[in-house]
Amino acid sequence: MESSLLLYETSFTPGYYVYPFTFNLPDNLPSSIEVLYGSVKYKARAKIDKKWCINDTCVKVFNVYSCCYLGSMSSSPIESVKEKIPLSLGGAGSIRLTVKLSNNCYAPNQMIPFIATVRNNSGTTVNEVRFKFVQGFTFEVKERTTETIQTETQELAVIDSVVNPRDERFWNLELRIPADTFIGNMPNCDCMKIFWKIKGEVYLPFPHRNMHIDVPLLLGSAASPNSAL
Repeated sequence: MESSLLLYETSFTPGYYVYPFTFNLPDNLPSSIEVLYGSVKYKARAKIDKKWCINDTCVKVFNVYSCCYLGSMSSSPIESVKEKIPLSLGGAGSIRLTVKLSNNCYAPNQMIPFIATVRNNSGTTVNEVRFKFVQGFTFEVKERTTETIQTETQELAVIDSVVNPRDERFWNLELRIPADTFIGNMPNCDCMKIFWKIKGEVYLPFPHRNMHIDVPLLLGSAASPNSAL
């Protein structure tokens, strides 16, 4: 965006001059952010064109903060399933982890209630189940994808989460979203995307690899966009 404050040549006597200007920013701009592999920045740049002289330039950085209002978001139940077939002398069978949420839309500092179920049809014992909340960014440049974690909670180790072969167990759990979690919007930003999710891990004995599950979430502001600041 550009605006010409003076449309003609003029000379200035010593003094103080003020030229107000206004830009109406589009409502679909990504939020200002600076993280490990990328950033979104905004600047206002003013330039004085001086005839036969080097131009004077002044730059001022400003932030754009856009986010979804929680009350306007369409929430829905969510169910994520991950299944693994470990090698076992006790017979072939799968371990299935299911995570269910009553809705997928939350705000910072809210609790996320969910139900985790492990169905162990294998001959391998599940040692432990853990969960945590994470927020981060995904960068896609030249067909390469990199993910970085910006915020994460301590792992919630589910108490008494051993699941024996041919057994099934479930737990009613809760995770709190950190109050300082970034909830900005990133529209029209193809190379940089934001994510929020619950990450779960099922711990298996050696030589098996642990199971992992990602449950995507949506975060927004609990305050109305019309609220006074």
